[in-house]
Amino acid sequence: MNKKGMVGIGHMIIFIAALIALAAVVGTLLSRSSSFIQRGTNIGTGASDVSKNGLEIIKVTGKGDDVYNDKIEEFRIFVRLRPASAPINLTATLLQWKSSNYAGKEKYDSTTFTSGYYTIARVVHKGPEYKDGYVHKGDELEIKTIPIANAENYISTNEEVSITFLSPSSSPSKITFVTPGAIQKNKWYSLYG
Repeated sequence: MNKKGMVGIGHMIIFIAALIALAAVVGTLLSRSSSFIQRGTNIGTGASDVSKNGLEIIKVTGKGDDVYNDKIEEFRIFVRLRPASAPINLTATLLQWKSSNYAGKEKYDSTTFTSGYYTIARVVHKGPEYKDGYVHKGDELEIKTIPIANAENYISTNEEVSITFLSPSSSPSKITFVTPGAIQKNKWYSLYG
């Protein structure tokens, strides 16, 4: 038997085994690096959300209609100013609704509470610069609204709803939630936050 041939085959087997081991190590490193990149991207996305200006929507509740089951009649939206934001003038800020049954925009009205407008139900917390009709740093407001509704256009069960505050001086503030599968008359529901 040829000893040189045996040594050559042995070296080739060791070389192939080393290549397989190296490929496994490289695969593991690539997998871990892509995981770290994804985590870094997620952290960066969260940080950019905090740096946006405008209103932060903290919580949304809704009350079942006082006549019909399976409809939400009145909403309460809790808001505060985002850290990087200048004060927001509510008179210049629209509240936009979108769902499969309803779409509309509401204006702020400090004097009346009617369908198609929103108003401040109560001041949860007054910041040092609180002023009616504005949201300043440290303020937390509970906004009360009844979207314009009729027999065809209303917010109902299992419906995906998005609400957006649109102010000319800040970034849009948007959230999305799904209404409960069953809605009882006059019962309050936690919808977001």
